[in-house]
Amino acid sequence: MLLQINSARSIGIPCTRRKGSTVLLALFLSVFLTPFSLEGQEINTEVRLALQRNYSNWRRAMISKDLRAWNSHTSRYRQTVTRNLIVSQKKDWPRSLFAVPIQPPEVELLRLIEARANGNVGRLVYYGHVDFRVSDEQPPNSIFMLYFIKESGEWKFDRTRYFNLAGNDRVEKMCKNGNFEFLNEPDFMMPEKPPETPALCPSPFYVGQIRIVSMGYETNAKFNNFHDTVVDDTAVNEVLIGGIRKGPNILKLTVKGSTRATSGERHLEVAVYVNSSEEDRPRVRVFHLDPGEKVQAEYEFTVWANAVTMQKR
Repeated sequence: MLLQINSARSIGIPCTRRKGSTVLLALFLSVFLTPFSLEGQEINTEVRLALQRNYSNWRRAMISKDLRAWNSHTSRYRQTVTRNLIVSQKKDWPRSLFAVPIQPPEVELLRLIEARANGNVGRLVYYGHVDFRVSDEQPPNSIFMLYFIKESGEWKFDRTRYFNLAGNDRVEKMCKNGNFEFLNEPDFMMPEKPPETPALCPSPFYVGQIRIVSMGYETNAKFNNFHDTVVDDTAVNEVLIGGIRKGPNILKLTVKGSTRATSGERHLEVAVYVNSSEEDRPRVRVFHLDPGEKVQAEYEFTVWANAVTMQKR
């Protein structure tokens, strides 16, 4: 099950406290659906039926824990990204694939507000009470997006995005008035093409994490040959894909001003951690960058992970 969590300022996500579930949870979200026509934009019936059929098959595979069916209905890109994320945590692949504490939502009772394809990328967008079955309480109104990739002429499920509208009065009001123009805003825009499928990563020597605070900046961080992420005017904590090698690791940063920044706040900070089995130190920092106001456009560092650096920090 794959889900993408958006920045905290625009999204809330149902979550449990079950140990080890948080990162796997970051494999599954989207937006909700209903037959509807946007002003100036029509629902593509052929695309809608194909995407809904694929999501139904993918959802059934997740619930029944059917690996063969999951492989059949999931894009190659998402299969690889999911496998790399699980392996990078030294979890058992593929058994851990189905160890997710939420259930793919049903979309039949949601309102479909978009169904379209952009080349080999397809999307369904729903509005309503998106239920991940984590609580008996009625979930808040949300936007649920389902993304698909066309491979060899067949649509395959890729990922979901989930926007909790609690506290977002502007978008909530637009939805209630049947105005869905917000789908053209940067946070909701559809990608122009599918991402390139990454290489399979090895099992890491150390499980690692990277924390990036990139307020007012757009920061591209690359770690060794497997982790590649862009953080635009927000802060993230991520599992390092491919983990951390014992000894030297290469961290490259490319930084520029964010076109999304509105507050005028600017702060860049990057830290790399090794996950530890010690109760008093669940993670150990082995790298830290805080350049203050003197932010460079490019950085390249050698990050050392060994007994010496782990003891110092």
